[in-house]
Amino acid sequence: MRRLPKDLRPALDAMADALAGLAENEEDAEARLEAALADAVRTAAALRYDAYDLAPDVLHVDRMTARRLRDLRQLAGPDETVLTQESLAEHMNALGFKWSRVTVVDIERDARRLSVAELFGLALLFRVGIGELVAPGRDQRLLVADEVGPLDARAVAELVSGRGGARWAVAARVLPEGVEGPAKELWARRRAAEGDK
Repeated sequence: MRRLPKDLRPALDAMADALAGLAENEEDAEARLEAALADAVRTAAALRYDAYDLAPDVLHVDRMTARRLRDLRQLAGPDETVLTQESLAEHMNALGFKWSRVTVVDIERDARRLSVAELFGLALLFRVGIGELVAPGRDQRLLVADEVGPLDARAVAELVSGRGGARWAVAARVLPEGVEGPAKELWARRRAAEGDK
């Protein structure tokens, strides 16, 4: 089980105290609980993925993508200037996405996730592979889910452009022991279908 971020502990302690106060019918307990809950939500929102950062070199995939987008935008401006957030939003609108400058701000500060379609749109606009938008740097690893081990750059590249397979090495390295999923049946049917041809 993952440890709670220390920044969240005071708000949770205040909630516990307020709940104890409710049990004792203390007069201000309900107001204290409401304030503590609001504080916990604000703190958790500010921390968002910090709980996932298990080590300095591990980032959640959404945070990595937000950083990559900001880095690409800052390199893509005309005449050695930064491509503005407003300009990027206009380019995405030209592709049919409903973006504003605020959309770019929210994505870059990791307050909004990109959809798969938006990820493809950005890859097309910047003319980079999807892997460049999501792959960790040389000394970084990527977290995609609590129960999946962190992925290094090689594993992400394999996931983005690899061939797959029932015994795919990258999946075997990062999935929890005993997790098979639907891969065995999928690849058995694919092999059978190829044999029928």
